[in-house]
Amino acid sequence: MADSKKYSDIVDAAQRLFYKHGIRKVTVEEICAEAKVSKMTFYKYFPNKTEAAKAVYDRLFGNALKQFADLMESDLPFPEKMHGLLRMKIDSSKDADWSFVEDLYKGSYHELTGYITDYIQKGFKVTVDYLTDAQDKGFIRKDLSPTLMLVILDKIREMTFDERIIAAYGSVQDMAVEITKFFLYGICNER
Repeated sequence: MADSKKYSDIVDAAQRLFYKHGIRKVTVEEICAEAKVSKMTFYKYFPNKTEAAKAVYDRLFGNALKQFADLMESDLPFPEKMHGLLRMKIDSSKDADWSFVEDLYKGSYHELTGYITDYIQKGFKVTVDYLTDAQDKGFIRKDLSPTLMLVILDKIREMTFDERIIAAYGSVQDMAVEITKFFLYGICNER
């Protein structure tokens, strides 16, 4: 069923609406209107909005993980890989609204909290594995603990909901770019 055009239309519509308004604020009726399908068609594929949101997140995470793996396994020099990660962050956050990010990462949409937490942990593990490999190859300082890098990534995710940080940025994308640059390059000028 997941390869159906209608299924894809529903997931596309849900993603557009979730990015724009957050998951909590979007109704099944709005998804149906955006996808140009009936509620009966929606319920043929999804028992509820939460399952549609999971399909959106599966797609987003799957695509991001594939792009990340392709980039990290490419023959590009390590600094270009880091610039590629920054471009990925720019692309993935360009249409997202604060409500969407809050629903996903702050647990505001409780029905997805455990589901998203599992994905976040998988993403962190993959990231640390690649960072450890980069460390072994001499691209990252050997005196940095991968566990510390993981904890810092988790704390950065938590920081994105600090009211002072939200107030400082006009968009999710602006914030995501600056945080990513800070993690990748620290406070020194890029080399």
